[in-house]
Amino acid sequence: MKASRRINYKLVVGMLVVQAACFFVPQPVFCQRESLDIIEYTPPRGWTKTPKDGLIVYSTIDKVTGGYCLLTVYPSSSSAGSPQKDFAASWSERVAAPFKADSDPKPQSHTEHGWTSLSAATQIISDGTPSAVMMTVVSGYGRSASILVILSNQEFMPQIEAFMGGIKMNEATAMAYAKPPPTAPASNAAPIPNSYDPAALVGRWGNGIAGDTISGSYITYGSNASQQFYIFNADGTFRFVYSGYSGLAGQMGSFHITTEESGVYSIKGDSITITPKKSQSNSNSGGVTSNALETVTYRWTIHYFEGSKEYELILHPDHQTQRDGGFSYGCLAFPNSYCYPQIKK
Repeated sequence: MKASRRINYKLVVGMLVVQAACFFVPQPVFCQRESLDIIEYTPPRGWTKTPKDGLIVYSTIDKVTGGYCLLTVYPSSSSAGSPQKDFAASWSERVAAPFKADSDPKPQSHTEHGWTSLSAATQIISDGTPSAVMMTVVSGYGRSASILVILSNQEFMPQIEAFMGGIKMNEATAMAYAKPPPTAPASNAAPIPNSYDPAALVGRWGNGIAGDTISGSYITYGSNASQQFYIFNADGTFRFVYSGYSGLAGQMGSFHITTEESGVYSIKGDSITITPKKSQSNSNSGGVTSNALETVTYRWTIHYFEGSKEYELILHPDHQTQRDGGFSYGCLAFPNSYCYPQIKK
């Protein structure tokens, strides 16, 4: 009988968590690097590489012990809206269904630099041989990618650990992949040829058309409300409007302010530079005041969200801006970004 080393599954999961945390730490590079869209890595030395249907499988067999290991790197796909949903979908498709394994594992997670990794492991019986299945799903910037490992004993764990620890996620490539779906939008929405087409940007993007009148007489209730939107014109000019209101309309102590900016914008690939030429605020307490002009370069894309059935303009600067305010934390698929839904006419 061939020797075999049993697998400590708790140890496997613990190692996965440590390895996943290494995604976010710069790694020394000693071997030839490879990549599959948003994933960069160093392949296991001496393993057989088999590209198949867009994914890549690395495999090895120990002829002495009969042990084997399969490592599959899957191409990324659009995020389902949260790392938890991404993991659940990938686990169901690639582990639970084909191996009749646990359908509801409790993954370990780690988040850093806009990426969240979820990892879990389970035991399966393959051709009468106990094996371990380990999956890590990494989500961020509108994309999700999976790495699946199947191994029959622990002799391969050092190589798996080295592979996982050498992974680097490519943020710029992830945002470049965030495209509208190939299907046409609803008939009342303008077709969007691709993510970085300047013509696709023309129009209004924001949190609602109420931004035009929220500080006017139409507000008759007590609330703390704010709306903001961009208008991008085909001639390279833009307009930005922010309206905020707090308190009971028409009553003492209520406060409202409207800020308007106008200027020009320019696009170069996935970068857009917005340069205001005029910026003024008008409040019921301070009257009309001029604001400092803030030129900002963002990475941008237009992304289609399946859940809301909406196109949204994603603006990703190096830091929070005076014009846009705090990042859109409700837009989980694009951390540290501003998300502006398309406002249809």
